[in-house]
Amino acid sequence: MQSVRDVFRFFVGTWCLKRVLGNQGTARGVAEFTLTDPDVLHYREELIVHYRGRASLHHAYKDYVYRYNARSDQLVKQFSDGQIFYDLDVKFGLRKAYGNHLCGQDMYHATYNFADDDNSFTLSYGVHGPKKAYVIGTCYERKLPVISLC
Repeated sequence: MQSVRDVFRFFVGTWCLKRVLGNQGTARGVAEFTLTDPDVLHYREELIVHYRGRASLHHAYKDYVYRYNARSDQLVKQFSDGQIFYDLDVKFGLRKAYGNHLCGQDMYHATYNFADDDNSFTLSYGVHGPKKAYVIGTCYERKLPVISLC
């Protein structure tokens, strides 16, 4: 990846994900980055969540929007209602990107780590506040198309 636009394009597709929710539980599911406009990606994840100490599984989903601004060469992650979650600060030499979001008194520090093979990445949120201190870690692996041989 040589540009912010390359990072934007990298996300397009279907990803399998595994998430650790601090010490609260785990989740598995699928995330889809769909190009809805040349500079807009719709992100949707659908998960099965297992909370520690509970026998039942829970279904969950979340939507975000990633917008690329060619004029400023900036990538922004937004909530589905259009509010800004954070701007991504891409560090090409490190194959990383960072973002920060203040929610009330809680700060969410996002770190993206891009693998060399372009088929996986991780996203972790360090959450810190007066009553919060945990990390949410997600591993994404590109879901490759199934090829049927006849």
